[in-house]
Amino acid sequence: MTFQQLALNNVLRNKRIYLGHFFSSTFAVLIFFTYGLLVFHPNLQGELTHVSTIMSTFGKIGFHLSYYLIFVFSFLFIFYSVSAFLKNRKKEF
Repeated sequence: MTFQQLALNNVLRNKRIYLGHFFSSTFAVLIFFTYGLLVFHPNLQGELTHVSTIMSTFGKIGFHLSYYLIFVFSFLFIFYSVSAFLKNRKKEF
């Protein structure tokens, strides 16, 4: 049995654990990237300049603050996902 076959059998045997980890990580990255795309889009930045200066500043600060908040929650979510994955993998050994 080669190393590649051994790795493939391991993934297929524990596909529920691997799929859970894969989908949770993918979901966190998807949400973070989508919101980042929205925050830094040039058309949205241009639309914020047409409103009053105070509202434009508060809008930009709000978008960036929520962007960093999503970053922190995504990091914690992925960290929890990895620790749960490793905890399940540790039971095998």
